[in-house]
Amino acid sequence: MADCDLHKLVADVALVRDGSVLLVRYADANRYDHQHGWFLPDDLMQHLEHPEAAAARILAEQLDLEGVALRLGSVESFRGRDRTWHLAFHHVAELPSELAFCITGCS
Repeated sequence: MADCDLHKLVADVALVRDGSVLLVRYADANRYDHQHGWFLPDDLMQHLEHPEAAAARILAEQLDLEGVALRLGSVESFRGRDRTWHLAFHHVAELPSELAFCITGCS
C-alpha cells in the first residue's frame, strides 16, 4: 500500500498485560513516516491483506510473537501528515501475566 498517494491502510496492536500497554521505538524511523518516539506496534497493510492478518504479521515481525488472540478494537479515519487518507485498524490483545518481555537494554 506504500505506493498509493491517495490513502494508506494501517494496522496496529495494543498489547495489554496487567493494565499496562507495550509501546515500541523503531530503530529505523524512516520506515515509519520518519516518526520518532514511542508507539503501538504498527505498519502499513500489504496489498489485499486482511486487517487481522496484518496485526498478526506485525506481532511476528516486530516482536517475534505468534499465536496471539487478537480482536478489533476500533477503526479510525483521518488525514495523515502526508495529506493522504489514513484508515487505521486498531487491534487489542490481552497477554497473560506470566508472559515476560525483554526490551533493548534490559538485563
